[in-house]
Amino acid sequence: GGLATTIIPIYIHEVSPMRLYGRMGSITQILTTGGQFIYFWISLSLPDPARNDTRLENQTLRVLFALPGCIALVQLLNLVTWLQFETPKQLIERGSLQEAARVLERLQCPSEAEDSFENIRREIDYLQLQRSRNVKWQELFRPQWISATIAAFGLATILQWCGINAIMVYASR
Repeated sequence: GGLATTIIPIYIHEVSPMRLYGRMGSITQILTTGGQFIYFWISLSLPDPARNDTRLENQTLRVLFALPGCIALVQLLNLVTWLQFETPKQLIERGSLQEAARVLERLQCPSEAEDSFENIRREIDYLQLQRSRNVKWQELFRPQWISATIAAFGLATILQWCGINAIMVYASR
């Protein structure tokens, strides 16, 4: 679940027309949160394992464990059947400019495809320039960045401790 909620928005961003970036990202987040909500209600509807029926408890836990696996399998099948291409950004980074242009034309109308192609090239040029700067980890701890660094690492740590998926699934028990 966690990996999919990171990779899928990046993939959607790379294949979406620029005018739809925000909407497509929002839809992804809404569907992810909605899926967690539905999963919570499914876990509520399953039999209560507190009745000391070990067989029933094992079966309930298997269903709760298998359901996200089934969803991941559907996503994987969609990926290998419908989305059999690399993103235009990956193709441009590798130097396959004509193939990237074909993929963009397949995903977008011709005028948007041309604009997207140029924007992706500018983004890649900018990223390569940033990579060539050779930034060191010590820069994160400079006085002007220390509060942002502490906030970022602190927030990431707190989010990991919160474990919302476990709470959503097992709160009904």
